[in-house]
Amino acid sequence: MIILRTLLCLLLFSGSAFAAEPIELTAGRVSMLFEPDSAFVRYVRVGEYKVLQGISAPVRDQIWGTVPPAVSNVRVQQAADAFQLAFDVSCRQGAIDFAWQGSIAGDAKGNITFKFDGVARSEFLRNRIGYCVLHGPEAAGRTCVVETVDRQELTGHFPEFISPHQPFKNIRTISHELAEGVWARVRMEGDAIRSAKQFVGERPLLVSPITLKKQAIDALPSAGELPSNVDPRQMSPFAAAWTLGSIKYLAEAGAASTTYYETVGWLGIMEAETGSPLPNRFPSRPGQLFPIYHVLRELALFAGGRVRTTSSADPMTVIGLAVEKGNQRRLLLANLTPAGQPARVLGFGERVTARQLEASGFSTAVGEVQSKADGGLLLELPPYGITILEPNE
Repeated sequence: MIILRTLLCLLLFSGSAFAAEPIELTAGRVSMLFEPDSAFVRYVRVGEYKVLQGISAPVRDQIWGTVPPAVSNVRVQQAADAFQLAFDVSCRQGAIDFAWQGSIAGDAKGNITFKFDGVARSEFLRNRIGYCVLHGPEAAGRTCVVETVDRQELTGHFPEFISPHQPFKNIRTISHELAEGVWARVRMEGDAIRSAKQFVGERPLLVSPITLKKQAIDALPSAGELPSNVDPRQMSPFAAAWTLGSIKYLAEAGAASTTYYETVGWLGIMEAETGSPLPNRFPSRPGQLFPIYHVLRELALFAGGRVRTTSSADPMTVIGLAVEKGNQRRLLLANLTPAGQPARVLGFGERVTARQLEASGFSTAVGEVQSKADGGLLLELPPYGITILEPNE
């Protein structure tokens, strides 16, 4: 017993004797500590209020063991009210060989951005790789607002005690109240396709099935109600714009194949000839072609072609998908909002023909659009509208 106690004391002493001093970081009113030995961010505060207990990015093996990180090349620039920090991490254990680069930046407004860019240098089994965001005991029971990846907003509360069940899923943003009128927001942005390609290597990556709402296997719906996996927006312009955005980002990220929806019915791209079984809940017409159908039909003409990367100054509002095949090029623009939006397009020619999505398909109502003196094509996109541009060459 004495030997074991002595050994434990020696191990504890050895671990603490060589630990690097935490790096203090401040950005505006926000402060935190960065541990250079573990790449762990601790005690994120806004003034006197603690926002987060910590942020880490562990590599977990197939039995949830944490692979010890080897952190190197730590670089930090601390200004009066902002900072930049970058570092390299290598996680190697058994068959696992994963490396990642991290960067943390804070600005004078108190915005903190933590980036993780990793690569698998071997094939291995893992349970999770990525961020672990820890809210402290101060958040217990407090009101929080969650935005899901499909843009639903849910209001709830942090559990009073550690919950055996996940209170929220598919989280993109979680905000909670620190004090009356003081809120903190954590927003996650992932790159699932590029992450998956790290593990499949040169093999094609297939994404399937893709639906407007989460696939669900649950109890039968009540009489007169739609099943939980059916969204009445399936037949709307919203679904067409959402689908175009989904195809854009999956294709640009390198997905080789995607499968969307069913053919007919509530989960399809057109209504059955018999019509909707619940027209009061899903008011489609018998045989109706949904807006999604017209988007997929236009893209099918470019099967075997290429997707060109496009960027948007406001990707939550307007996005573009550029496709080409042989001498043909098209740019499909989607307004992702319920309000009309102006759009300025650069780099797609000086004279184009524009067509807008209507109930019967894409019309030529917009006609020809010419570049303005500043070199941009100016357009007005209707709510959840989709416009196709074709160059006049």
